[in-house]
Amino acid sequence: MSDWLQNLLNLFGTGATTAAVLAIIGYLLRDVLFGYIAEKVAFKNRSQITQMEDRLSRERQKISDLRQIVISKASFRNERLIEKQIAAAEDLWKATLHNKRHALAAQFLRSIKVEEMDKHITSGRVEEFVDATTRISGVQKLLDDAAQGKQDSVQAERNARLSQPFVSPLAWALHSAHSSIIWHAVMTMVSWKNGMTTKMLRKQELVEAVKLVLPHQKEFLEKYGSEGTYYLIDEIEEALLVEIKRFLNTGTTEQENASDANRISEAIKKLSLDSDISQSL
Repeated sequence: MSDWLQNLLNLFGTGATTAAVLAIIGYLLRDVLFGYIAEKVAFKNRSQITQMEDRLSRERQKISDLRQIVISKASFRNERLIEKQIAAAEDLWKATLHNKRHALAAQFLRSIKVEEMDKHITSGRVEEFVDATTRISGVQKLLDDAAQGKQDSVQAERNARLSQPFVSPLAWALHSAHSSIIWHAVMTMVSWKNGMTTKMLRKQELVEAVKLVLPHQKEFLEKYGSEGTYYLIDEIEEALLVEIKRFLNTGTTEQENASDANRISEAIKKLSLDSDISQSL
């Protein structure tokens, strides 16, 4: 037993036990003991908090790194998508201009009454006129190129079709309508050249599709029918150019335009027979 404890026992008398003395010491030194215990608890808590903060810091860094990876990949995808949209818009416009090379056929048909030509076509009385117009309009060259395996028009349209997922639905619908009118004119002249009428061509379906594209021209189209569509090629082309510019500037598809585009596309699908024939040239 230590001397200071023995002295305390002597001080309190022989009847005092060691436990009693320790209790008294504890009471007298309670503030010191409480401070010591509090300091030990605080130290332990600070240690645990430091460890927790360190762990949270590492987790936050992991999350930050993951976020940067996601953002980086998203940015890369967006850049690639924008590049693809620009390329697709170029292909769509190239195909539109390529088809316009055959628009001269539509210009010729503006001054011809198709129904009257159908009446005379089987008689052979207009054979020379048909041969002359097919040469002047470029339709004969189109047929010659097709016979020689030169299918620039087909390739241009295929490129345009590949661009469809990357352009706005309205842009695609306008291009399809523009293309349908031109090829309808070409097929009209091809039919005459082969001694056939245009009864097999889907005239009313073409009119209904163009009505959706240019609703303000509804009265005009109802009056002049499929022949009236030949006068609207330039207006549709201008609308297509405006839509391509809008889409490239914003990268968005307006819901109202998308709804209109779907209706136009459905109407143009009804012209698939004419389209399939034109693709076979």
